[in-house]
Amino acid sequence: MWDFITDLAGDVWDGISGFLSSIWNFTKWLVNRFIGIIEYIFTVLGIMLPKKFRIKVLILVDANLNPVAPIQDVEDAVALAKAVFKDEANVKLISAGSDRLSVGYSTVAPEYVQTVPCGVGAFLDIYTEAGRWFRRHSIQTPWGAFFGYGSPATIFVVKDVIDKDGCFLPFVTDYGYVDPCGLVG
Repeated sequence: MWDFITDLAGDVWDGISGFLSSIWNFTKWLVNRFIGIIEYIFTVLGIMLPKKFRIKVLILVDANLNPVAPIQDVEDAVALAKAVFKDEANVKLISAGSDRLSVGYSTVAPEYVQTVPCGVGAFLDIYTEAGRWFRRHSIQTPWGAFFGYGSPATIFVVKDVIDKDGCFLPFVTDYGYVDPCGLVG
């Protein structure tokens, strides 16, 4: 009986924390869109002001202590993303943390975060222990956590994104995921 109560309390907490996190992320996004109106006007006029996008790519480790994707594939995908963002939108991808944009995750990730859904399933996962795991392992900065400005995005390389190559839920999360197939250009 006690196990049932503690499991239920954990599930309720996962839902509440996921809801509060989603509302906070959406509020930060909305405030920053309002602040960015001037930049938007410049963009409409054809003036692309330089911007920075802080990102960290974390490769999950499977039960055999192997990364779910080769480090070189991740490095190649990051290099391509850096070039595309710079050429197409005048956005410089920079590391949120250490010098490198991608690192291998150092502990085994639970199975429930290694194969993840996209779309509605990903949205519903925000309110489960999988969403809590991703939130806890996302890169945070104090300024970004409170105000959203310069808030980094964390991309997790997982074993499989069901029926997709990657997924990112804008407005409500600051993390996304990609599977090894999504790294190959």
